[in-house]
Amino acid sequence: MESALVHRLKYGNQPDLGIQIGCAMASEYPKPRELLLEKWAVIPIPLHPRKERRRGFNQSHMLAKGWAKAAGMMVVPALDRPSSGRSLTQLKRAQRLAQTQGMFTPKIRVESNWTDSLQGCIIMDDVITTGATIEAAYLAIRQVWPGPLGFITLLDATR
Repeated sequence: MESALVHRLKYGNQPDLGIQIGCAMASEYPKPRELLLEKWAVIPIPLHPRKERRRGFNQSHMLAKGWAKAAGMMVVPALDRPSSGRSLTQLKRAQRLAQTQGMFTPKIRVESNWTDSLQGCIIMDDVITTGATIEAAYLAIRQVWPGPLGFITLLDATR
């Protein structure tokens, strides 16, 4: 059932579905009282611009918008995906790690003040399979953000 939902999210031309799912995900997540969630950023995994134009939207960005809306956080599209690369769906972990090396670059320069008011960041993706994409995003964000950094995904494909 979950894989059918992800398929609808990615290929069903329903960007609002991502916002609805992101809201539902955030409402199920425990909110620690000591965190000021409005000072946290949700960073969506970007698609290559050509793929996003073809699809019409980025499903991870839609999930992030829903999450941010429900949790009172902000969406910060802090990553670029400069090259499209090949699909990772049929690759094993070692191949995915090699393919995703340097996949993302930070959009924001180190000397900018975007992080001055932040307490933490969460990377948002739709599906985690081997963790290679999240790892590549983590390494890119670490170039500009030294603080708390986590990740959230809709589906763990290994389960």
